[in-house]
Amino acid sequence: MKNDTAQALEVPLVLRDMRCVIVPVSDRSKSLSFYRDKLGMLARALPDGTWEVSTGQTALRLVECPSKKDRITVTFWLPIWELLQAQDRLRTLGLQVNGPSERLEIEQVLTLKDPDNHSIELVARGSLSDLMKPRLELSEKRGRGPSGQTWENFYNTVPVEDMPWYTDCLDEDLIIALSEYAPLPGRLLELGSGPGTAAARLAALGYEVVAVDIATAAVEQARLRFGTLNPHLTYEIADVCQPLVYFGSFDYVFDRGCFHGISPEERKQYIHHVSEVIRPGGRLFLKVFSCEEPGDRGPYRFTKKKMAEIFKGTFSVRYATKSTFEGTLAHSPKGLFFVLER
Repeated sequence: MKNDTAQALEVPLVLRDMRCVIVPVSDRSKSLSFYRDKLGMLARALPDGTWEVSTGQTALRLVECPSKKDRITVTFWLPIWELLQAQDRLRTLGLQVNGPSERLEIEQVLTLKDPDNHSIELVARGSLSDLMKPRLELSEKRGRGPSGQTWENFYNTVPVEDMPWYTDCLDEDLIIALSEYAPLPGRLLELGSGPGTAAARLAALGYEVVAVDIATAAVEQARLRFGTLNPHLTYEIADVCQPLVYFGSFDYVFDRGCFHGISPEERKQYIHHVSEVIRPGGRLFLKVFSCEEPGDRGPYRFTKKKMAEIFKGTFSVRYATKSTFEGTLAHSPKGLFFVLER
């Protein structure tokens, strides 16, 4: 997630499951220097005399309490490919950083202390071997575009206006569903954002949108076209079968044509990582290819019953309807549109 306030680390910092944490400090100036100048967070004075430092998504409130001895742990998330870079940057700034160490066999953790001896954790989801892999290798290890080429190559060689799924309009099924199942704009995560047009239109409607795609080229093109139009719109690189928690939590998730390209072996990963970031009661708006679409080329096909079985236990089906995928093709492929509730 692009974040101009996190200048020191150049990575997003997101508090785990919290929007604001009270941090007792003995010396406000020292704490401000640490969080603002070392971790690159934005600082501002509050009317009650306390100070707040923020990443743009979450905040710590620094309360001066010289006699208070409480020690807390603040956990921030970042992508696995950024962990060692963060370690190097922090050490360059003169901080003692321990790790990375493995926790729960699925997390890599860096730890350090702030001036009041509070513990700071930087956590990335992934294996020890993933730490040594560049982002491009991690993102290209799965998923292929049309004709078997990588998504990266596809977005580098095909104009977005010629892509089969390209449309300047917001999906009609989504428009109808939003009016009933998302009447109040909130935080929305778009998966497989591609050209970025849907995300831009959703942000224009008042949603705070984070749009992610596995292809760096797709994200860069979307940023060039729409990145400066709305302060509530960001485009980021991410694999939907890898952790998404460093983007924060969301009221809604939108997926038009991403899930149906994921192999059966990786669907559980998708569901797990989406459920991690969507708030209880939040909605997943999902469009997939239908079994009624002839042939077997392209994405996987689904029935309403099959989708309910796949998501059972994590999401419940609130709404399902037959649909089509509008785009640049003369024939609009048959699809299914779902509203799933966490």
